[in-house]
Amino acid sequence: IRRFGLVADIWIGFIFWSLLLEFTASVYYFNLAAVALNESILLILIFLIPSILGLKRIRNKLLNNPNTLTGLYSVSLVGILGHLIQNIMVRTVLLSIGFLGVIIGIALTFVMPIGRRDRLTSGILIGLILLLLSRWSYFSRNILWISPYTVGFGALITVAAVIFYHYEARYSHDIRLDTVGGVKTPSPLVGLSLASISFITFWLFTSYGIVPRWVGVDPYPWGSLIIISLIVGVYLRTFSITKTWIWWVIGLFGSILLAYGDGFIGLFGGFLLGIVLPSYWYLVTEKIKTERTGTTYFMAGFIYIVLIIGAVATVSYDYIPGGKAFRGNEETLLIISFIPLIFSIGRYIEFKRVKSYIINPKTIAKVLAILLVIGLPLATAARLDIQARYSAPETNEFKVMAWNIQQGFSTNGDINFDNILKEIRESGAVLIGLEESDTLRFTSANRDIVEWLSSLLHLYSYYGPETRDSTYGVALLSAYPIVNATSVILPSKGELAVLLVTQINVSGTIVNVLITHFGIRNYDLPAQANATAEIISRLRGPVILMGDFNSEPGSYMIKKILSTGLIDSYYEFHKKHVSTCGDEMIDYIFYKNLDLNYAEVLNTDGASDHLPVVARFTI
Repeated sequence: IRRFGLVADIWIGFIFWSLLLEFTASVYYFNLAAVALNESILLILIFLIPSILGLKRIRNKLLNNPNTLTGLYSVSLVGILGHLIQNIMVRTVLLSIGFLGVIIGIALTFVMPIGRRDRLTSGILIGLILLLLSRWSYFSRNILWISPYTVGFGALITVAAVIFYHYEARYSHDIRLDTVGGVKTPSPLVGLSLASISFITFWLFTSYGIVPRWVGVDPYPWGSLIIISLIVGVYLRTFSITKTWIWWVIGLFGSILLAYGDGFIGLFGGFLLGIVLPSYWYLVTEKIKTERTGTTYFMAGFIYIVLIIGAVATVSYDYIPGGKAFRGNEETLLIISFIPLIFSIGRYIEFKRVKSYIINPKTIAKVLAILLVIGLPLATAARLDIQARYSAPETNEFKVMAWNIQQGFSTNGDINFDNILKEIRESGAVLIGLEESDTLRFTSANRDIVEWLSSLLHLYSYYGPETRDSTYGVALLSAYPIVNATSVILPSKGELAVLLVTQINVSGTIVNVLITHFGIRNYDLPAQANATAEIISRLRGPVILMGDFNSEPGSYMIKKILSTGLIDSYYEFHKKHVSTCGDEMIDYIFYKNLDLNYAEVLNTDGASDHLPVVARFTI
């Protein structure tokens, strides 16, 4: 029973992280579509509801009912199957219901005896590793959500886990809450520690590529180090050093390196942080005290919500009241989030052990060894089977596409990777500039659309800037080798904007390819156009500039771009302008020192809130 119980808890851990990501992304998109914060009320309620366990009558009633966990985890099926619903508002509500069942079940288990609590904590962490392996095999996408068949299969496994919990409760029910010894009541800061460990894990460790993208390193192969760090961290949880201030200092050092280090220095910091985090999950959950459960969970929920809003506001601060305080402060947010974990060090309340729930550390070690020695190689083999690259086309003619893909969301709120892939394939474009191609942010469920598209299209890719630089991100996909690439942050007082400056080798000719996404504030746009024009003036040879300029034809910004000798491809071919977003034309492909053969704006049937511009050139 104990071993099957660990398997069930691992699956619940996997479902917990999966629903948390999808629910948060759905809330974000709904708010974005409505240009309001209506659904954020739902987000706030979900994370504050566990504080009702502070009411002794409710808590004891739930604890003394052997079928409580069975019922709560059954509710998760609503969220799993609700993912199939097309309507964004209905789907968000169903995801919230499913996630609520899981989070209350987990919160309740954390006030059960140490054996039961320790097993669930192990399940949550190993479930996280299982999620990362799933995403590693399919380029950051969670296999659970890729089709109705996988959703159905996931629901069946959940049903099996729920049946097991029912069986276990019937034959092994023992949830005595008698404390051992007269240990001093823990501080309410335990709630702060719970919020911190939950936020950091969700923010930076729910996909293998988040840390590499943060510091400008390729997710493949370096994302594997993040998976390995968590495996090592769970294994080390029983070592005495993990309960001392030395371990906290190591974690703080890793956080500082990740926050401020570039390239592999930052990656090493993320590796250290990944090793340290699992131990704090055990320390924090061991300190949750039943007598003040409500205070602990309320503080945890409240602080967690503040941290989540802060992380969103580092980029989308214009849409959040008071958001400018967080503008561009990811590094500070990370350090501030890690510091409270020091409060989890030290003595904690001990519960009477219930033998039927105790998991032998050797069993955990065996599971981790299987994930490392078998799971990671199999997941790697699965992705390598798809990831082979095509050779560059041997032709002087090539097609270019510029497309704002709205962070991978369709106009009805669906994660729309498949349709975006389909449109790019059908267009025949071999150079693609993607705007709002945010990678690995929890607002889009920590998916990496750039890696996913480049792998399935067999194209080279470059994404910029580093994701900790607080922009929506732009990317280049290219059938031709990318000779050089850099990201330039454009002048901005409001929304940050970036310009990618790259060179590609087209049949022996170096072509300058620039991609940008200007901001939305009138006081920023002229400065961004001026900076872009200055960079263009220094380039020699063929030049392509494309992107979302948030500027209509005839504006100062477009005139400034044209003053560099660049030509508007669509206008040159059709002698007129056309809308690319709503009633405006704000997306362009400009060029010079190339021959234009064709230009068009494609109708993608709601694949994004922008229409892609395509053009065909000959060198």
